[in-house]
Amino acid sequence: MISKREPQRLLRKENPILTKYIFFDLKKILLISIYFIFLTSTSLSQTNKDLQVTIDAFILDFSNNNPIAFAQIELADNNLGTLSDEKGKFSLIFLQSKVDPETILKITSPGYNTISVKLGRVYSFLENTNKFYLKRSSKYIGDKINESNQLVSGRIFSAETPIQGAIIKVKNKYVESRSDFNGNFKISADLKDELIINFLGMNEKIIRIENFENNKIQLETNSQILDEVTINSYLDNLENFETGYGKKNKRTIGYAVSSISADDISPANTRMVDLIRRSFSNVQVTYNEDQIYVRGGTLSINNPAAAIYDVEGIIYKAVPDFLDTQRIQSITLLKSLAATNRYGSEGRGGVFLIKLKSLSKTKKIKNKDLIKIKGNIYNENVPLLNLDDLQLTYIQKLSTSNSLVDLQTNFYTLEELYSSDPIFYLHSYKFFYEIDHDLAKNIAYNFIRSYKDSSILLKAFAFLADEIGDYETENTIHRRLIKTQPENVQAYRNLALAYIKQGKYNLASFMYNYIIESNIDISKIPDFQKILYTEASNLLLNNFTPNTFSSETVRELKSFYSNDKWKSFGSDYRITFEWNDPFAEFNVQFVDPSAKYFNWTHSSIENENTIEDELMFGYNSKDFFIDDDMQGTWLINLENYDLASKEYPVFLKYTFVKNYAKPNEEREVKTVELNKLLNKVTIGALKNN
Repeated sequence: MISKREPQRLLRKENPILTKYIFFDLKKILLISIYFIFLTSTSLSQTNKDLQVTIDAFILDFSNNNPIAFAQIELADNNLGTLSDEKGKFSLIFLQSKVDPETILKITSPGYNTISVKLGRVYSFLENTNKFYLKRSSKYIGDKINESNQLVSGRIFSAETPIQGAIIKVKNKYVESRSDFNGNFKISADLKDELIINFLGMNEKIIRIENFENNKIQLETNSQILDEVTINSYLDNLENFETGYGKKNKRTIGYAVSSISADDISPANTRMVDLIRRSFSNVQVTYNEDQIYVRGGTLSINNPAAAIYDVEGIIYKAVPDFLDTQRIQSITLLKSLAATNRYGSEGRGGVFLIKLKSLSKTKKIKNKDLIKIKGNIYNENVPLLNLDDLQLTYIQKLSTSNSLVDLQTNFYTLEELYSSDPIFYLHSYKFFYEIDHDLAKNIAYNFIRSYKDSSILLKAFAFLADEIGDYETENTIHRRLIKTQPENVQAYRNLALAYIKQGKYNLASFMYNYIIESNIDISKIPDFQKILYTEASNLLLNNFTPNTFSSETVRELKSFYSNDKWKSFGSDYRITFEWNDPFAEFNVQFVDPSAKYFNWTHSSIENENTIEDELMFGYNSKDFFIDDDMQGTWLINLENYDLASKEYPVFLKYTFVKNYAKPNEEREVKTVELNKLLNKVTIGALKNN
């Protein structure tokens, strides 16, 4: 069919994202219904206009005629391609001058044999049928469960309210699942297995499958982290207030908070010690008024502990009576477990968290994630991270091999001992990638197949694949995560990045379109929205060609930034952190050239609201920018806050990009196993010239 049309954009708005039930099902069939639309003015012989070709397609599987989402369609060696939507439909647009009849059209999807056919044959084939069928590969990574297992389903709730993002694990097995928006979940488990259910702020629950009744699991609030407090009447008029867990909304906090604001501090309150004594119940002041003891903490008669004071990040052990009480924005009292988790043993007697009015502007700057340093002075001597020091025993044994044959023999010998340990395969894959590429790829395939139901392990493997440059494996893992957890927005973003690293800019822009034009309100998760829009804008503004950003996506990106920011988009450094376990607890410290520092902590105490969002929406990343005229070196320090032994390895990936979004951009990726990090270390020294 030949007709005149305006050029059509690749992504059509009617394609929704995140359809929860039919999304990216690898068992489904590949149907391709393809037709061509040719655009001309009058005739090619009379004009210089190029011919635009549009191929529309539907993708089904050979065995059951159901559509597959995210099948990859490419014109080989032309950097032209697109992906199918959840209905198996795709549109591929290209100029005829860019191809010829010998150009190869490739259609691929994980778990299926690839179709590779010359365009000339495609034209002939379409004269007879509009359907193509792909057969499953012998290496198909399916969703079949063991014969002894069953697919267990249930619903998780608290006080009749469904819990989205609860983590469900099978005890002593690397199998996980998450609850969806309605609290529902499915997981592969044996009748004798036990399920472990966790959510932030809730008591862990363990249920034996054979005793699993009515498929409902109710979680109870963990009362240990809720302090005994006195609530002041002024809170009735406040929507948000500081709690020591970050800023909270009183309607969603779920517990009382011992706190006062500037409105409660009258001009008559001139002394800090008097202000605390009059405002907080259950406190006792020493005779010389330099210490305050709080009842309800971990204080005992035989081991008394005085409260400490956190004044905008600076810790004082005596009452900071030098403060002007009229400069105080709020005071919050943390007690018991809340204080000890955040401040260690020094906080066992309670912590008064003091915010000052003069630093309110700093708070706004921090929300933009530009690293602006408070008045803290850095005087530590932190060692540089040496990844060789974290090398496991079996990797050290492999390193002593004398030849490639000897190395392979040693690996298979060690595998017999560590076959049930996923960490062995994680580190072996990284070790072998440059030495024996085929063995490394075989390890990757077997790992993905063995741990296909563990998002935590798959993310860790993807981190390592990114670090060593195996973007094909990284791509495969993110597609798998999209299939098993379609609500997980992080996997879509990571797939887009993997395409960029592979130079497949069409496919990357398709993914950004897909997320931004979805029915998910990304503005509800501003941390992730900023990361996504930053990366999509970098792809758009750097004019990687070709790309297929829709006009709607371009408008959305431009509206996200001011005109000045859009014109000068980029920064000296961009630092991005990703972690595979949503409950990972760690601290990142930035030290500027003048030895002032800023801390960002990921923990259930420090930023509970953020972790709740991460659990519900399935993202696990944070980025920062260094854009400063100050000359010298910035230090990036890392400290693991969770030293307890865990069944799953906790990995952190950090990416340093120098001259971000500029022509001379440089990228460095490293991963570290947080479980092995026992001391605070420096992971980066960034020179700002």
